[in-house]
Amino acid sequence: MIPWPICRLYWVSDVVLFARAAIIGLCLAAGLPTIAAAECRNESAPPVQLQVASGDVRYIESADRNRLRRLHGQNSRPLAGWGPIGLTVAELGLSVAVSVRSELLSDGRYCSTLNAVDATVGYDVIDVYIAREYPRGSCQYSVILDHERRHVVVFQSTLDEYVPTLQRLLEEKSAAVEPIMGRNRKRAARKMQTDIQTAVKELLNQISKTLDVRNARLDTGDRYRQEQEQCLNW
Repeated sequence: MIPWPICRLYWVSDVVLFARAAIIGLCLAAGLPTIAAAECRNESAPPVQLQVASGDVRYIESADRNRLRRLHGQNSRPLAGWGPIGLTVAELGLSVAVSVRSELLSDGRYCSTLNAVDATVGYDVIDVYIAREYPRGSCQYSVILDHERRHVVVFQSTLDEYVPTLQRLLEEKSAAVEPIMGRNRKRAARKMQTDIQTAVKELLNQISKTLDVRNARLDTGDRYRQEQEQCLNW
């Protein structure tokens, strides 16, 4: 009999940085006199709002074992001698939107300063696959589901653990963003947005590595054997 252990796949796709350009705010100070270039400076640190997307969990029971094996092979190196009958797929992402205040300089350029930051980190969805060969209500289905739910917990709890650190880092990097003088206000806003995303990418990579380690602890040969022993006819 070919052994079909409980297995999972997850990927973080390095780190996905989404630039929500559609909600970049550009505020031109209206009705005010022009200012000199020397007056182009930050008045205070911009407020930073960080929202957490824990991910809507979707259970997919229509894929067979061959389909899961292909998915697993595309995105992860399988444990030798074992094939996937359950997969958990998640993608970590960060979106950053910025609000920028622009004031007209006496030379016709604009002084653009960072006014506020609105960021979201997390997962849009977490997909849990259970091979269709094991119908709902069966012993095998229950064991696979329990295993995959443990991976869901890893994704969500690890994210929550890092949120305070990410909040502090976003605040620090946002406060360090320098005003930009130029004629293109949108270009200035996009540069501020990109600079913030780049500054926090290392931390997101660290989160990714932590997920790798914690998920790997659930996917060992010994654990697979223990779980497989709970049911017959795999």
